[in-house]
Amino acid sequence: MRDVKAMPDMSADRGPRAAGGSPDDIVFVIPPSRWRDSRYSLGVMYVSSYLRKNGYGNAIIDDRIMGKRRFSSDEAMKAIVRRIGAMRPRFVGVTCLINELREAVEVVKAVKAESPGTTVLAGGTQPTDTPGIFLRNGVDYVVLGEGEATTLELINKLDSGKPPDEVRGIAFLSRGKVRLTGPRPLMEDLDEIPYPSFDLVNMERHLDFHEWVLRGLPMKTGLVMTSRGCPYSCTFCECNKLFGRKVRHRSYGNIYGEVKLLRDMYGAEAIWFVDDTLTLDKGHLFMVCRIMRELGMRWACQGRVNTVDDEMIRVMKSSGCIQIDFGVESGSDRVLRDIIDKRITTSQTREAFRLCRKHGMRTLANIMIGLPTETREEMLKTYSLAREIGANSYVLSITLPLPNTRLWDIVDPDISEDEMYKLNFFDSELLPRFNRSGVKDLVSLRKAMLTMLNNHRKLGKTLSLAEWYARIFHGTKHKGGFIRYIAGSYLNFAYAVVGRLRRELAP
Repeated sequence: MRDVKAMPDMSADRGPRAAGGSPDDIVFVIPPSRWRDSRYSLGVMYVSSYLRKNGYGNAIIDDRIMGKRRFSSDEAMKAIVRRIGAMRPRFVGVTCLINELREAVEVVKAVKAESPGTTVLAGGTQPTDTPGIFLRNGVDYVVLGEGEATTLELINKLDSGKPPDEVRGIAFLSRGKVRLTGPRPLMEDLDEIPYPSFDLVNMERHLDFHEWVLRGLPMKTGLVMTSRGCPYSCTFCECNKLFGRKVRHRSYGNIYGEVKLLRDMYGAEAIWFVDDTLTLDKGHLFMVCRIMRELGMRWACQGRVNTVDDEMIRVMKSSGCIQIDFGVESGSDRVLRDIIDKRITTSQTREAFRLCRKHGMRTLANIMIGLPTETREEMLKTYSLAREIGANSYVLSITLPLPNTRLWDIVDPDISEDEMYKLNFFDSELLPRFNRSGVKDLVSLRKAMLTMLNNHRKLGKTLSLAEWYARIFHGTKHKGGFIRYIAGSYLNFAYAVVGRLRRELAP
């Protein structure tokens, strides 16, 4: 294990591109719908930093081009077009999730209209799942799966005028048909990837007080990925389509340096580890605990109920961990086993949450309803289990089959490529076309369940939250910012209540 705490110098781009060309030659565009998101786009930032390390300077377009003023989606799109027109880059990279699909396609078409000679690349979750949609809408090449090495080799080939046919891990159109070049081996040493290009995005906004990163608690929270890969194969999930089933870890010194950089240079006061499951490997987890204890920071992560034990939660708590997000999913063992292939049981869920309560660890429960063949009775079992475990926060989703997952094949929804952007986890208008459960009105059931869960033991939750707010206020170096956030939140709540009353009382 390398114990090197030195931080990489990202103050300047190195290599032939930096010396002979402009960083504006390669531009990544963050989807405008993320310009208000508190979580930064790690995937794009990793590809950016990897290119910079290898001599290809680049830029990232995000909300900074709008200044600090409010803006509409149309204004953001026009600003992107103006910036691309001014930069005239050789390459533009786009990314998106399924709900950003239409927006990403609009960006691609706008880029091609403004700068026809620009080569457009697409990568990330949705392009990997449905490359044909992007290729048929103006994208020249789709980078499939893990993107750093593939993007570098692809740009190297195109930059030198060589055909990219032999670049593994890409898709492109050949005689009107989508051609896949075959999978690229995953990177074995994650330490080869520099820290994300924090200096190219609006870290001031991302590291402001938000409660949507470390969910439920307003803190200045940074994102760090310490590992890639997931050995499980849940039918609804696509994570190992990007990073594979083998779990690869970063070293102690590499993780330490990034967390310290976020704390010292960007003012992060907490970290949310974005690993699919940080609790898979106890040795790696305890190394992360050691780092966070040494740096004196609060943190949170995602875990599985079948991979935690009493010692683990005790050590996590003592090192500053304040919340674990669990995928509870369902209160029916049949659904967990036969439909989701989650490889957990409801008994394990009860035990994991019992251990968290024992050690004073906050919890978030991700749950879902509307799975294929799931009955109303099984959904009510999910509600009963969720109520029983007493999580501090709940995320309740309507089951959404995603392309390129086993669940999509099970459901076999009648949804065209042009309609996929309408899919979401809460109230999609396409719900009747992919709902294969025993309940038709899932939207109303979800709303009722979530309301009851949030109202359950509401006084105790309110008092606990007030206690946490006091701890955050006491610990933050930015008390004015925290007060402004809380005041703004209550003011927005008051406006919403008044607006609702006006609508209800209107003749």
